[in-house]
Amino acid sequence: MKIITRLKFNNFQNTQAENSKYPKTEPLKFDTVSFGAMKKRQFSGLDRVCVEKFKAPIEKFNRSEDLQTWAGKKFKELFMKDYGGRSKRGRIHRKIILRDWYKYLTEKDTQSNNSQKALIMFGITKDLKPNSDILPPIFNREVLNKTLEEVKDTDVDISKVYNKNLRSYALSGLGINGSGAKWIVLPSKKHDSKNFEQNVARLKILSQNSWCTKTYKAEPYLAQGDFHIFVDKGVTKIGICFEDNTIKEIQGRKNDWRIPEEYAENVLEHIKGYKLSDKAKLELDT
Repeated sequence: MKIITRLKFNNFQNTQAENSKYPKTEPLKFDTVSFGAMKKRQFSGLDRVCVEKFKAPIEKFNRSEDLQTWAGKKFKELFMKDYGGRSKRGRIHRKIILRDWYKYLTEKDTQSNNSQKALIMFGITKDLKPNSDILPPIFNREVLNKTLEEVKDTDVDISKVYNKNLRSYALSGLGINGSGAKWIVLPSKKHDSKNFEQNVARLKILSQNSWCTKTYKAEPYLAQGDFHIFVDKGVTKIGICFEDNTIKEIQGRKNDWRIPEEYAENVLEHIKGYKLSDKAKLELDT
């Protein structure tokens, strides 16, 4: 027994001597390594906005990448949703515009992560009611990149900033202020081939929701002739499309073949000297 006790004591002394060779270390704190539920404070910028906007189930996330996986599914869910529309034309236009957004946001070289994609898709679809024909904002790559740069470290509504920037983009260089009334002439491809794409984008942005030039008809219309738009206090009121040098069609905001009475004088003064198609003559008579 004495021999065993002496051996144990010697082993204890040896262990103490061995330990003294190494510096003492602090014990690991409880939260040095986290497993399981993540906290809202672990997210920042638009990632945090995404968490809060959609009430993402972060208690099920083990790492930040889990949010991106979840947000990717949310983005596709928002795109695939049937938003309906009051009219057949409205439903078609909605799908065309949303398809343009989805095509860009799913490209390999897009700079947006899934949190941003989900927030963007939510922003452009939140006002699409089944009993209306309100359209999502037209997609513009330049305007979107500018918008994302502006909001990257904030919790600002992306769609609100995008719409403001989109309008500014469309009106830039046209000499329009928020209080005046003016005719805008968007030249055809023949008359301004260099800026044709920009003019097509402007036509889409400035067109009323009820006009087919809001989406797929903008390019063919400008390919065949100029397009004149009357803007009052920043709002589009009248559209006149040309075929060569002949006025093909005149439309008010409602696209109902009627020129609003309060703008009849502006229209009659503006079209002096132009040839009129039979359709345009009928609109003026109506």
